[in-house]
Amino acid sequence: MFLKRLIGDSHRTPTPHYPLEDSLLNCSYCLSKSQFLINPAKGFSSLFELRKLNMDRWVGKIAVVTGASAGIGQGIAKLLAEEGMIVVAVARREDRLKELAASTRSKKGGKVVPCAADITKNDQLLKVIQQGDALGGISVLVNNAGTAINTQVTDGEIDKWRTMFELNVFAMGGLVREALKSMKKTGIVGHIINISSISAYGVPDGTGKHVYNGTKHAVRLVTEGIRAELTAAKSKVKITMVSPGLVDTEIFGVGDWEVERMRALPILKPEDVALACVQVLSTPPHVLCTDYIIRPVGETIPA
Repeated sequence: MFLKRLIGDSHRTPTPHYPLEDSLLNCSYCLSKSQFLINPAKGFSSLFELRKLNMDRWVGKIAVVTGASAGIGQGIAKLLAEEGMIVVAVARREDRLKELAASTRSKKGGKVVPCAADITKNDQLLKVIQQGDALGGISVLVNNAGTAINTQVTDGEIDKWRTMFELNVFAMGGLVREALKSMKKTGIVGHIINISSISAYGVPDGTGKHVYNGTKHAVRLVTEGIRAELTAAKSKVKITMVSPGLVDTEIFGVGDWEVERMRALPILKPEDVALACVQVLSTPPHVLCTDYIIRPVGETIPA
């Protein structure tokens, strides 16, 4: 019935408030791998073609992706480059970034440009923005860098709390600020994506996760605040928060978590989150996806 309704929509006349491509967009996310014919006579041979069409405006444009040496960030950097973007891949491990650049292939002219930096240090954060500007100006910023440390408030170490807030919140905010300055200077109407977590939406069971969750709640609130500031300034720059559930990344291996127990649960792959970012970027200029929550089927872990 759902598909029948969409197919029916494909025959109606688009209106300014309800364009044809919008009515098919969400369905294209779900079925993008299939060659499901909607209405070839109207110009779309498949839903996958529609998704690719909507990414064309980013071809040749500059994207900055942090935390790109592994996991989610690596997946995002690779996929955006494959979609034709010039990706400034940011992380501290330069050797990993060079490997990513060498292994990434794009039929659309995209590539990965390594940028080794510790974005918790302001001078290096500014270097990242300068590299994006030198390539032509930043169109997309994906704030993915983050860390999760298992620590309590009652007897935890304040240095661990500081580490999480400096990377997960302060560096994110600093990059948004500088990227917006860059976009204003170049006149680019860009898109900012903050990678958060379902942890931003609730209080965890047990102990050890509350400080980490606190950083993700902060990311959510700051993202909402930035959106309000952009709206007040009548800016067309978009900002979206993508919040995945459990993802198989290196973050657990460095954060004192029970790694094997985590990986035995329903879990997403980094590529799943990367595809979510492409879907967000595929929205038409007048459509804003504010929050995108993605979880593995069968996940029962609360926020």
